[in-house]
Amino acid sequence: MRRTRFFWLLCTAFCALALMVVLACGSLASWHFRRALQARAAADLELEAGQLAALLAGAGRPLAKSPADSLCKAFGRGVPARLTVILADGVVIGDSDQDPRFMENHAHRPEVSAALRGSTGIARRSSPTQSRPLLYVAVPIRPPEAGEAAQAAPLGVVRASLPLAVTDAPVRAFSARVWLLMLLAAIASAAIAAFVARQLVRPLHEIGSAVGRLAAGDLEARVPRVGQAEVAALAGALNEMADGFARRMRDVTRRSNEQEAVLCSMMEGVLAVDNESRIIRLNEAAARLLRVDSQRSQGRPLQEIARHVDLHRFVERVLSAQAPQEGEFVVRDDARDEGERILQAQGTVLRDEKGSGIGGLIVLNDVTRLRRLETMRREFVANVSHELKTPITAIKGFVETLIEGKNREPGETARHLDIVQRQADRLNAIVEDLLTLSRLEQDDRGEQVEFQLQAVHPILAGAVQACEVSAREKGIAVALTCAPELAARLNAQLLEQAVVNLLDNAIKYSEPGRPVEISAARTAAGLVIRVRDRGCGISEENLPRLFERFYRVDRGRSRRQGGTGLGLSIVKHIVRAHGGTVNVESKPGEGSAFTVILP
Repeated sequence: MRRTRFFWLLCTAFCALALMVVLACGSLASWHFRRALQARAAADLELEAGQLAALLAGAGRPLAKSPADSLCKAFGRGVPARLTVILADGVVIGDSDQDPRFMENHAHRPEVSAALRGSTGIARRSSPTQSRPLLYVAVPIRPPEAGEAAQAAPLGVVRASLPLAVTDAPVRAFSARVWLLMLLAAIASAAIAAFVARQLVRPLHEIGSAVGRLAAGDLEARVPRVGQAEVAALAGALNEMADGFARRMRDVTRRSNEQEAVLCSMMEGVLAVDNESRIIRLNEAAARLLRVDSQRSQGRPLQEIARHVDLHRFVERVLSAQAPQEGEFVVRDDARDEGERILQAQGTVLRDEKGSGIGGLIVLNDVTRLRRLETMRREFVANVSHELKTPITAIKGFVETLIEGKNREPGETARHLDIVQRQADRLNAIVEDLLTLSRLEQDDRGEQVEFQLQAVHPILAGAVQACEVSAREKGIAVALTCAPELAARLNAQLLEQAVVNLLDNAIKYSEPGRPVEISAARTAAGLVIRVRDRGCGISEENLPRLFERFYRVDRGRSRRQGGTGLGLSIVKHIVRAHGGTVNVESKPGEGSAFTVILP
């Protein structure tokens, strides 16, 4: 439906009112003027008819036809009106314009009837003889002897008539001037109406514009207090409303931003769903945990977004229960090939201000690393216990044998003591490595490690010298490649220990006579130190766990070689303290290459 503008509505109403007033005033003025002219004409006709009636009354009675007609024609030549003399029985005996012999009886004319009753008769009608509207005035002819107070019957009637066109011409001229004046008044009224309407509508337009800007989000939009008192009061009320609205919007925006900042900053995933499991809110942490798009997930069913059966069951349990729920489940992402992730979930019913349940709120925590650390801790305790139990059991057994003195041969006693000494040395090495590993783990970020700009070649040469004896025993040549000017910010003692561990492993697990290479160079990634052997190599399934504590690829061979199972774990923590990384490339039968990259 098309809406009419308020300006045109006001203008139309004002103009219609002005037009009605103009029409009424013009019509009333014309009517009154016409009535006045006709009244004046009637008075003149009455005067003329009265004068003729007086002349006829003085002529005596009865009235004669011939003298009456002659007197009527003679008197009619001096006045504009038509004069007619009528006897009491309605017979016309004189007329200023016509021959009375051919005129019909006028007894039933209303003005004649009124005059015969003794009063002045006035009538307006069309004349049968002239076929035009006329004004008729009839006065009675009274006998002279009757006097003014006498009730004697009139001798006859003198009627004077005048065409109404005589009065219409002045009326038309007057009406033309009146209507011209009314037209000018109507135009002036329309202009005034347009001006007044514009003065009324302009503040309303400004109010509408300000309200539109407020609706569009411009909280600074205000309405100027102009115009009439009522409009100014309305503008003031709207401004106060806008101030309150702006304050509330700022509060809502601030709270929303704070809530959004809290949700976005949370490490825990927050998931809110309605009673039909459609997603109401999903923060970025939850989107990362579930591997979904937070923007495209709003309002969509959870089953469509995250296809994890255990999560769906937990959400259903939260929505159906009244008490808070806890659970833990495993999610898999085969598309990303990221393996399993363990999520811990806590959920409760989401309620509105009336306490009615409108959905559920679920908080998700990724406890994969925690569970892996717990598994590693259990394995570590088991491995430590196993590694310590072996030398302790051997030492205890041979010590008991020596105490019992069952074997008195000097050579056998020396062999037993040598075994006890080797097991004690191994036990001491394990304890030393554990202490070293503990210190490195306490300062995993290198915050308490002192770094200095030092040459790399002397450090690597010291590591080679430390392993020289074991390499010579197996006939293994260690080749060092490093530019003398190569330098970096590092801790020389820790780096040398890491390189010694790598060289020691390379020498232990290499066949006699096979060379071992150690090199250092500067690349775009940083300082790269590589230790490469031509030994037995490591299978691919063992590579991910190679740097774990007490992890052994071949446990029997490792123990025969005298390893503690902590060397590579120490290397990893030393490199991490330097802010670097360590990785390994190996194939069975082709040897291994350990690469340390320091920033």
